[in-house]
Amino acid sequence: HYRGGLGELVSMEVNHTNKHYAMHLAKTSLSTECAVCKWDGYEVLLRSFLAGILREGPFGYGLSEGAVLDAGCQRGHEACLFAVSSPDRTIYAMDPSSINVAAARRSYGNCANLQVLHAGLGRFHGQGRADPTKLLTQLAVDRRCSSEHCNHSSGESFEFFRIDDLFADKPLALVHLDVEGAELDVLQGATQILTRDLPILATELDLAQKSEAAHFISFLADFGYESFLVDEACGRIPTQRNVVHIPRFRLAHFVRSPVLNMAVASGAIFPIDIDWIKRSSPHASQRPFNPKPARLRWQNWLRLASAGAKSKGQRQSHDKTL
Repeated sequence: HYRGGLGELVSMEVNHTNKHYAMHLAKTSLSTECAVCKWDGYEVLLRSFLAGILREGPFGYGLSEGAVLDAGCQRGHEACLFAVSSPDRTIYAMDPSSINVAAARRSYGNCANLQVLHAGLGRFHGQGRADPTKLLTQLAVDRRCSSEHCNHSSGESFEFFRIDDLFADKPLALVHLDVEGAELDVLQGATQILTRDLPILATELDLAQKSEAAHFISFLADFGYESFLVDEACGRIPTQRNVVHIPRFRLAHFVRSPVLNMAVASGAIFPIDIDWIKRSSPHASQRPFNPKPARLRWQNWLRLASAGAKSKGQRQSHDKTL
Protein backbone atom coordinates (compact mmCIF):
# COMPACT_ATOMS: atom_id res chain seq x y z
CA HIS A 1 0.00 0.00 0.00
CA TYR A 2 2.59 2.57 1.09
CA ARG A 3 5.22 1.06 -1.16
CA GLY A 4 3.15 2.18 -4.10
CA GLY A 5 3.78 5.84 -3.29
CA LEU A 6 1.53 8.88 -3.07
CA GLY A 7 -0.46 8.20 -6.22
CA GLU A 8 -1.48 4.73 -5.09
CA LEU A 9 -2.34 6.01 -1.62
CA VAL A 10 -4.73 8.59 -3.11
CA SER A 11 -6.46 6.18 -5.45
CA MET A 12 -6.85 3.44 -2.84
CA GLU A 13 -8.09 5.43 0.14
CA VAL A 14 -10.32 8.17 -1.30
CA ASN A 15 -13.65 6.87 -2.54
CA HIS A 16 -16.07 9.79 -2.25
CA THR A 17 -16.42 11.61 -5.56
CA ASN A 18 -15.92 15.12 -4.26
CA LYS A 19 -13.01 14.17 -2.02
CA HIS A 20 -11.40 12.15 -4.78
CA TYR A 21 -11.55 15.17 -7.07
CA ALA A 22 -9.95 17.41 -4.42
CA MET A 23 -7.19 14.90 -3.73
CA HIS A 24 -6.60 14.46 -7.45
CA LEU A 25 -5.97 18.20 -7.78
CA ALA A 26 -3.59 18.12 -4.82
CA LYS A 27 -1.73 15.20 -6.37
CA THR A 28 -1.27 16.79 -9.76
CA SER A 29 -0.21 20.11 -8.20
CA LEU A 30 3.00 18.49 -6.91
CA SER A 31 5.35 19.70 -9.61
CA THR A 32 8.45 18.00 -8.20
CA GLU A 33 9.31 14.82 -10.07
CA CYS A 34 10.16 12.92 -6.86
CA ALA A 35 6.58 13.07 -5.57
CA VAL A 36 6.42 9.26 -5.18
CA CYS A 37 8.51 8.34 -2.11
CA LYS A 38 8.80 4.77 -0.90
CA TRP A 39 7.55 4.12 2.62
CA ASP A 40 8.77 1.23 4.77
CA GLY A 41 6.36 1.78 7.66
CA TYR A 42 9.02 2.56 10.29
CA GLU A 43 9.02 5.55 12.65
CA VAL A 44 5.64 6.82 11.52
CA LEU A 45 5.35 9.44 14.29
CA LEU A 46 8.75 11.01 13.68
CA ARG A 47 8.45 11.08 9.90
CA SER A 48 4.93 12.49 10.02
CA PHE A 49 6.00 15.17 12.50
CA LEU A 50 9.07 16.28 10.53
CA ALA A 51 7.19 16.27 7.23
CA GLY A 52 4.38 18.23 8.87
CA ILE A 53 6.55 21.06 10.20
CA LEU A 54 8.32 21.24 6.84
CA ARG A 55 4.98 21.63 5.09
CA GLU A 56 4.02 24.42 7.51
CA GLY A 57 7.20 26.21 6.49
CA PRO A 58 8.50 29.54 7.80
CA PHE A 59 5.05 31.17 7.89
CA GLY A 60 4.90 32.41 11.46
CA TYR A 61 5.70 29.00 12.97
CA GLY A 62 8.94 27.82 14.52
CA LEU A 63 10.89 26.50 11.54
CA SER A 64 13.30 29.00 10.01
CA GLU A 65 14.43 29.37 6.43
CA GLY A 66 17.34 27.24 5.29
CA ALA A 67 18.42 23.80 4.10
CA VAL A 68 17.67 20.35 5.52
CA LEU A 69 20.37 17.78 6.33
CA ASP A 70 19.55 14.05 6.48
CA ALA A 71 22.68 12.24 7.73
CA GLY A 72 22.68 8.45 7.60
CA CYS A 73 20.02 8.64 4.90
CA GLN A 74 20.35 4.94 3.95
CA ARG A 75 18.11 4.40 0.87
CA GLY A 76 16.86 8.00 0.80
CA HIS A 77 13.19 7.44 1.64
CA GLU A 78 13.07 10.06 4.40
CA ALA A 79 15.13 12.53 2.35
CA CYS A 80 12.59 12.18 -0.46
CA LEU A 81 9.77 12.82 2.02
CA PHE A 82 11.52 15.99 3.19
CA ALA A 83 12.06 17.12 -0.40
CA VAL A 84 8.39 16.65 -1.32
CA SER A 85 7.22 18.29 1.90
CA SER A 86 9.32 21.41 1.31
CA PRO A 87 10.07 21.78 -2.42
CA ASP A 88 11.56 25.25 -1.95
CA ARG A 89 14.33 23.98 0.33
CA THR A 90 17.49 22.10 -0.63
CA ILE A 91 17.72 18.69 1.02
CA TYR A 92 21.23 17.28 1.57
CA ALA A 93 21.20 13.52 2.14
CA MET A 94 24.43 11.70 2.97
CA ASP A 95 25.55 8.21 3.85
CA PRO A 96 28.98 6.54 4.19
CA SER A 97 27.83 3.45 2.29
CA SER A 98 28.19 3.62 -1.50
CA ILE A 99 25.48 0.96 -1.81
CA ASN A 100 22.99 3.17 0.05
CA VAL A 101 24.03 6.25 -1.93
CA ALA A 102 23.63 4.43 -5.25
CA ALA A 103 20.18 3.18 -4.23
CA ALA A 104 19.07 6.67 -3.15
CA ARG A 105 20.29 8.23 -6.38
CA ARG A 106 18.61 5.51 -8.41
CA SER A 107 15.26 6.05 -6.69
CA TYR A 108 15.29 9.82 -6.22
CA GLY A 109 17.96 11.20 -8.53
CA ASN A 110 15.33 13.08 -10.52
CA CYS A 111 14.31 15.15 -7.51
CA ALA A 112 15.46 18.69 -8.27
CA ASN A 113 15.89 19.86 -4.66
CA LEU A 114 17.58 16.69 -3.32
CA GLN A 115 21.35 16.15 -3.33
CA VAL A 116 22.70 12.73 -2.28
CA LEU A 117 26.31 12.68 -1.06
CA HIS A 118 28.68 9.79 -0.35
CA ALA A 119 30.12 11.09 2.92
CA GLY A 120 30.06 10.91 6.70
CA LEU A 121 30.01 13.43 9.55
CA GLY A 122 32.16 13.92 12.61
CA ARG A 123 34.14 16.33 14.76
CA PHE A 124 36.94 16.57 12.20
CA HIS A 125 37.34 16.68 8.45
CA GLY A 126 39.23 13.71 7.04
CA GLN A 127 39.10 10.31 5.37
CA GLY A 128 37.28 7.26 6.68
CA ARG A 129 36.59 3.69 5.65
CA ALA A 130 33.44 1.64 5.95
CA ASP A 131 32.27 -1.85 5.12
CA PRO A 132 30.27 -1.43 1.87
CA THR A 133 28.19 -4.55 2.60
CA LYS A 134 26.57 -3.00 5.68
CA LEU A 135 23.70 -0.54 5.78
CA LEU A 136 24.52 0.86 9.21
CA THR A 137 28.11 2.03 9.02
CA GLN A 138 28.05 5.49 10.57
CA LEU A 139 28.79 4.21 14.09
CA ALA A 140 32.10 2.65 13.08
CA VAL A 141 32.96 5.66 10.93
CA ASP A 142 32.54 8.35 13.53
CA ARG A 143 33.83 6.51 16.60
CA ARG A 144 36.91 5.09 14.95
CA CYS A 145 37.79 7.73 12.39
CA SER A 146 36.61 11.07 13.75
CA SER A 147 40.09 12.14 14.75
CA GLU A 148 43.22 13.43 13.08
CA HIS A 149 44.34 9.87 12.37
CA CYS A 150 42.48 6.94 10.85
CA ASN A 151 44.58 3.83 10.24
CA HIS A 152 41.91 1.39 9.15
CA SER A 153 42.82 -0.10 5.77
CA SER A 154 39.83 -2.37 5.10
CA GLY A 155 36.58 -1.33 3.44
CA GLU A 156 35.69 1.45 1.02
CA SER A 157 37.05 4.93 1.60
CA PHE A 158 34.99 8.09 1.82
CA GLU A 159 35.33 11.61 3.12
CA PHE A 160 33.75 12.83 6.33
CA PHE A 161 33.02 16.45 7.17
CA ARG A 162 32.12 18.84 9.93
CA ILE A 163 28.66 20.36 9.70
CA ASP A 164 30.28 23.71 10.52
CA ASP A 165 32.32 23.48 7.31
CA LEU A 166 29.50 22.22 5.08
CA PHE A 167 27.10 25.00 6.05
CA ALA A 168 29.48 27.85 6.76
CA ASP A 169 27.94 29.97 3.98
CA LYS A 170 24.31 28.76 3.99
CA PRO A 171 21.65 28.54 6.71
CA LEU A 172 20.50 25.22 8.12
CA ALA A 173 16.91 24.81 9.33
CA LEU A 174 16.53 21.11 10.14
CA VAL A 175 18.95 18.26 10.88
CA HIS A 176 17.94 14.58 11.00
CA LEU A 177 20.67 12.31 12.36
CA ASP A 178 20.49 8.53 12.07
CA VAL A 179 24.14 7.88 12.90
CA GLU A 180 23.86 4.86 15.22
CA GLY A 181 25.08 6.36 18.48
CA ALA A 182 27.51 8.95 17.11
CA GLU A 183 25.17 11.94 17.50
CA LEU A 184 27.34 13.73 20.05
CA ASP A 185 30.45 13.28 17.92
CA VAL A 186 28.63 14.74 14.90
CA LEU A 187 27.18 17.71 16.78
CA GLN A 188 30.54 18.52 18.32
CA GLY A 189 31.49 19.35 14.75
CA ALA A 190 28.47 21.66 14.45
CA THR A 191 28.89 24.05 17.38
CA GLN A 192 29.10 27.13 15.16
CA ILE A 193 25.91 26.20 13.30
CA LEU A 194 24.09 25.39 16.54
CA THR A 195 25.01 28.86 17.79
CA ARG A 196 24.31 30.73 14.55
CA ASP A 197 21.21 28.98 13.13
CA LEU A 198 19.81 26.91 16.03
CA PRO A 199 18.22 24.38 13.62
CA ILE A 200 15.57 21.89 14.70
CA LEU A 201 17.31 18.58 15.46
CA ALA A 202 16.06 14.99 15.33
CA THR A 203 18.34 12.41 16.92
CA GLU A 204 18.21 8.96 18.51
CA LEU A 205 18.66 8.21 22.20
CA ASP A 206 19.17 4.88 23.99
CA LEU A 207 17.29 5.13 27.29
CA ALA A 208 19.28 2.23 28.73
CA GLN A 209 22.48 4.28 28.47
CA LYS A 210 21.38 6.83 31.06
CA SER A 211 24.73 8.52 31.59
CA GLU A 212 25.39 9.03 27.87
CA ALA A 213 21.78 10.13 27.26
CA ALA A 214 21.91 12.67 30.11
CA HIS A 215 25.23 14.03 28.86
CA PHE A 216 23.82 14.46 25.35
CA ILE A 217 20.69 16.29 26.58
CA SER A 218 22.91 18.51 28.75
CA PHE A 219 25.15 19.28 25.77
CA LEU A 220 22.21 20.55 23.72
CA ALA A 221 20.65 22.37 26.69
CA ASP A 222 23.81 24.48 26.86
CA PHE A 223 22.97 25.67 23.32
CA GLY A 224 19.43 26.58 24.36
CA TYR A 225 17.52 23.47 23.28
CA GLU A 226 14.47 21.79 24.81
CA SER A 227 14.12 18.06 24.05
CA PHE A 228 10.92 16.18 23.15
CA LEU A 229 10.83 12.37 23.13
CA VAL A 230 8.89 10.66 20.32
CA ASP A 231 6.86 7.84 21.85
CA GLU A 232 7.66 5.02 19.44
CA ALA A 233 10.46 2.48 19.14
CA CYS A 234 13.14 3.23 16.57
CA GLY A 235 16.07 1.32 15.17
CA ARG A 236 17.04 -2.18 16.20
CA ILE A 237 17.52 -1.50 19.92
CA PRO A 238 14.26 -1.88 21.94
CA THR A 239 15.20 0.89 24.37
CA GLN A 240 15.99 3.40 21.63
CA ARG A 241 13.77 6.42 20.93
CA ASN A 242 13.84 9.40 18.60
CA VAL A 243 14.15 12.81 20.24
CA VAL A 244 13.29 16.16 18.66
CA HIS A 245 15.28 19.15 19.97
CA ILE A 246 13.75 22.62 19.60
CA PRO A 247 15.47 25.90 20.52
CA ARG A 248 13.76 27.56 23.48
CA PHE A 249 13.39 30.87 21.71
CA ARG A 250 11.38 29.18 18.91
CA LEU A 251 8.87 27.55 21.28
CA ALA A 252 6.61 30.60 21.43
CA HIS A 253 6.31 30.51 17.64
CA PHE A 254 5.66 26.77 17.59
CA VAL A 255 2.56 27.39 19.73
CA ARG A 256 0.93 28.34 16.41
CA SER A 257 1.97 25.07 14.78
CA PRO A 258 -1.01 22.69 14.37
CA VAL A 259 1.43 19.80 13.84
CA LEU A 260 3.29 20.32 17.11
CA ASN A 261 0.11 21.04 19.07
CA MET A 262 -1.46 17.80 17.86
CA ALA A 263 1.71 15.82 18.59
CA VAL A 264 1.96 17.13 22.15
CA ALA A 265 -1.75 16.92 22.96
CA SER A 266 -1.98 13.33 21.69
CA GLY A 267 1.08 12.24 23.66
CA ALA A 268 2.99 11.36 20.50
CA ILE A 269 5.83 13.54 21.79
CA PHE A 270 6.47 15.07 25.21
CA PRO A 271 9.24 17.15 26.82
CA ILE A 272 12.03 15.43 28.70
CA ASP A 273 15.07 16.56 30.67
CA ILE A 274 17.98 15.01 32.56
CA ASP A 275 15.85 14.20 35.61
CA TRP A 276 13.29 12.41 33.43
CA ILE A 277 16.04 10.29 31.87
CA LYS A 278 17.32 9.25 35.29
CA ARG A 279 13.80 8.22 36.38
CA SER A 280 12.70 6.53 33.15
CA SER A 281 12.55 2.79 32.66
CA PRO A 282 14.81 1.49 29.86
CA HIS A 283 12.59 -1.54 29.24
CA ALA A 284 10.52 -1.68 26.08
CA SER A 285 7.61 -3.22 28.03
CA GLN A 286 7.39 0.00 30.08
CA ARG A 287 7.24 2.62 27.37
CA PRO A 288 8.03 6.20 28.44
CA PHE A 289 4.48 7.27 27.59
CA ASN A 290 2.99 10.35 29.22
CA PRO A 291 -0.46 9.26 30.52
CA LYS A 292 -1.75 12.77 31.31
CA PRO A 293 -5.01 13.87 29.62
CA ALA A 294 -4.56 15.63 26.31
CA ARG A 295 -5.69 19.03 27.61
CA LEU A 296 -3.27 18.88 30.56
CA ARG A 297 -0.41 17.84 28.25
CA TRP A 298 -1.21 20.77 25.99
CA GLN A 299 -1.41 23.25 28.90
CA ASN A 300 1.96 22.08 30.19
CA TRP A 301 3.35 22.56 26.69
CA LEU A 302 2.00 26.13 26.60
CA ARG A 303 3.75 26.91 29.88
CA LEU A 304 7.02 25.58 28.48
CA ALA A 305 6.56 27.65 25.32
CA SER A 306 5.80 30.74 27.37
CA ALA A 307 9.05 30.31 29.27
CA GLY A 308 10.89 29.95 25.98
CA ALA A 309 9.39 33.22 24.74
CA LYS A 310 11.42 35.12 27.32
CA SER A 311 14.62 34.23 25.48
CA LYS A 312 13.41 35.04 21.97
CA GLY A 313 14.65 38.61 22.11
CA GLN A 314 18.21 37.36 22.31
CA ARG A 315 17.86 35.62 18.96
CA GLN A 316 15.85 38.05 16.81
CA SER A 317 18.83 39.04 14.71
CA HIS A 318 19.44 35.37 13.85
CA ASP A 319 15.97 34.41 12.63
CA LYS A 320 14.17 36.11 9.76
CA THR A 321 10.82 34.66 10.81
CA LEU A 322 10.84 36.83 13.95
